[in-house]
Amino acid sequence: MHTPLTRLRSFIAPLCATLLLSACASNFGSVESSDANGTVSASPAARVADDFPIPAGSGIVTDQTLILGSGANWTGRLVITLSSDTQSAFVFFRDQGNAFGWELVASSYGKASLLTFSKGQRSATVYIESGFAGPMATVTVSPVAPKGM
Repeated sequence: MHTPLTRLRSFIAPLCATLLLSACASNFGSVESSDANGTVSASPAARVADDFPIPAGSGIVTDQTLILGSGANWTGRLVITLSSDTQSAFVFFRDQGNAFGWELVASSYGKASLLTFSKGQRSATVYIESGFAGPMATVTVSPVAPKGM
């Protein structure tokens, strides 16, 4: 027999689960950090701005981006929608990487392009492709594995 209390429980449990999941989902793409002055920044672009070149007019795909740390110590994946074509983006990353202290190690230009950089004890790969929604770049930065591993 369904009492009013049983019906209320069957309504409240899914409602609470939905509210909890929506609260988690709304914060998923946002990662906050604070700089030396204590200023909080949730923007992935702001967290890597002084360390890696990002083409003007680009957009960050926050649900595919994961940045750990900030400044010259960040690591992770930065997914960017590009405002220019893939060839211009390739030239931009190739030329501007050096201005940010990244040394170009290898590159390959084609339908899908790849650039590999090194800087100190970190490496970066930039994968550029023309996607369904337009040109995109995925920048992955990680520590370099010690030799012999």
